[in-house]
Amino acid sequence: MRLPGPRGPALTRVLEAFQRSPLPTLEQLVRDYGDVVVAELPTGPMFVLAHPSAIEDRKTRLNSSHTD
Repeated sequence: MRLPGPRGPALTRVLEAFQRSPLPTLEQLVRDYGDVVVAELPTGPMFVLAHPSAIEDRKTRLNSSHTD
């Protein structure tokens, strides 16, 4: 399953917009693609989590991996 997000030329436009205006760009990504968005960058994937339960789930997983 592939998560939704900008690809190809759309990703280039998003990165340019993000440099100019980060928060509005992130808000537009969520409107366009939903509460979980991934952008495949050369350095690795960038995830945008906008729904509180997705954020809490990720935070819980990170905390549990550091306490083992």
